[in-house]
Amino acid sequence: MQRYQTLLCLGISLSTLSGCGSYFNEPQEHAADSQSCPTAAYVDSEFHLTASNEYLTQIDHQAISQALIQKQHMLHYVMAACQAAKVPSDIALIPLLDSQYQNTLTTNNNTGIWQLSPTMAQNLSLTNGYWFDARQDLQQSTDAVIAYMQFLHTTLGNDWTLALTAYHTGLQPVLDAVNTNKRMGKDISLDALPIDADAKAYTTKLQAVLQVYRHNQDKLDETITVKHVDFPGQLEIDQLAKVAEIDPLSLEEINSGFKRHLSDPDGPHQILVQSTDYKALKTITHDASKLRQVSKSNWNYHIVSPNESLSVIAHNFDTSVAEIKRVNHLKNDIIRVNQKLLIPEHTHRSAPKETIGSINQFSPEPQRIVHTVKKKETLYHISQKYHVDIDNIVAWNNLESPAIRPNQTIVVWKYTPADTAHFYTVKVNDSLTKIARDHRVSLKALKDANQLKSNIIHPQDRLVIPSVNKG
Repeated sequence: MQRYQTLLCLGISLSTLSGCGSYFNEPQEHAADSQSCPTAAYVDSEFHLTASNEYLTQIDHQAISQALIQKQHMLHYVMAACQAAKVPSDIALIPLLDSQYQNTLTTNNNTGIWQLSPTMAQNLSLTNGYWFDARQDLQQSTDAVIAYMQFLHTTLGNDWTLALTAYHTGLQPVLDAVNTNKRMGKDISLDALPIDADAKAYTTKLQAVLQVYRHNQDKLDETITVKHVDFPGQLEIDQLAKVAEIDPLSLEEINSGFKRHLSDPDGPHQILVQSTDYKALKTITHDASKLRQVSKSNWNYHIVSPNESLSVIAHNFDTSVAEIKRVNHLKNDIIRVNQKLLIPEHTHRSAPKETIGSINQFSPEPQRIVHTVKKKETLYHISQKYHVDIDNIVAWNNLESPAIRPNQTIVVWKYTPADTAHFYTVKVNDSLTKIARDHRVSLKALKDANQLKSNIIHPQDRLVIPSVNKG
């Protein structure tokens, strides 16, 4: 994910921070917060990075502080998702830095709170069609990014700092740097790696974001999050907000994965809503008259006749028993004579099925595959199918045991590290022989890679260091 220039890396003058520096250095009273906000104390303990004042002047402090208040429902949703997946809550800081949790933000064809590019979305198996762009779906995009972070963490020796860096720069540069230092017997921590300074600065900026979060934490209400309500059939989002009497702009942004004012004709659909508006939205699903106002499907009322069953009614109206039960909130298949049922008429229209580009088997970036477990299938079968280790599948999916069940979804990653070269800047007293020895390549391979006819080099010359297997 090439994002060497972070969207929100806007310089803030020291004068802007005057009067604020002291409170960023004050000790945090988390014990007091934990009494009234136990969730906050738990979330706070799950951070990997340490809050830092460094780089505060290189992030948009005011905008991030504002986003923490205005978008706290999405922040808390992502934090809860991180905890459920057993990954650090630092991941929830990324949208604060990159998009300030603006779900509709689009920059250079990157969009959503995670600012995913079309190529990245393709690699994460996020779809984009006529009706829907999963990059702007809070639930789907967050699940995909968390899965990607788990993969990066496993691939980079279970180092979360390196995983966060690789999310920003792409995996290959970090992997190359780690392998280079390993061959030279050097430290493989982030500070010791020969990678771009901006790449190293990304985690430091996240530490600054964490400092802003810590300062504003007592202003947040951890009970404000995101919930979902299931609706059958096609919906008009604007009308849904009007009938529920909730802010239409808030509902549209949190559901901006829907690319049009109408949802896909094929339901059911999960509508996301702030927890404060959940009851107002949920009430609509229990009120047939309100449901008719927001739905663009054709509806029928049916009075149950003697000897009729749900399966007979579903067959007569070309729908399913499950959909009739969902619409009418039936807990079982029992119905009675003269009972009035709401029947959504089946539609054969379907949205065009598209993905963002076609799957490229030779993509240089990792590719996420969501596999649905079949009957009698085991992790061994899945590992053989995708040519990956069982241990990796267990790690990628946080499985407590190798046992899996039919219809369970398993995430598998396909990735072949590129056979890339490294670069080295010649220092004073360096020689080709010394450089070749330090990088464990042959002198001939080093000269061939740089098209050198002699052994003469000069300080500040930039040399290509070929992969060790080419030496």
